[in-house]
Amino acid sequence: MNEQLRHAINAAQQLSEEAQNAIATRILEEIKEQEWKAIIAQPQALNKLVLEKREDILRIAKEYGASNIRILGSSGATSDVDFLVNLEPGRSLLDLGGLMADLQDLFGHEVGVVTEPGLRSRIRNDVQRENALREATPL
Repeated sequence: MNEQLRHAINAAQQLSEEAQNAIATRILEEIKEQEWKAIIAQPQALNKLVLEKREDILRIAKEYGASNIRILGSSGATSDVDFLVNLEPGRSLLDLGGLMADLQDLFGHEVGVVTEPGLRSRIRNDVQRENALREATPL
């Protein structure tokens, strides 16, 4: 162990248990964030993560009337993970918002959820929109 780390540990041991727990919690949050960034930086790792959560994603989507779940590629992406979905007739933006919130809870990070009509309003350029649709990977 290097001298700086030894000094930091000694200093932390002088703090209250509550302060030590707060520091430990923050360190764990930072590690989780760095792991997440490493995952999304590698498409294969992100795809593996999504596939591991596939059944949960499909179950949640069904609750909100979403089907034909696809992962948007970089052409249509606006967040770490973006899903392109179809909604059953009669479903609303409330369903889309609920789906997004539950998927964010599942992943522990921001996700985007959009329908094809929503993609049209988000990506005005026809070529970019067609690229996004072509690159969308079915779940």
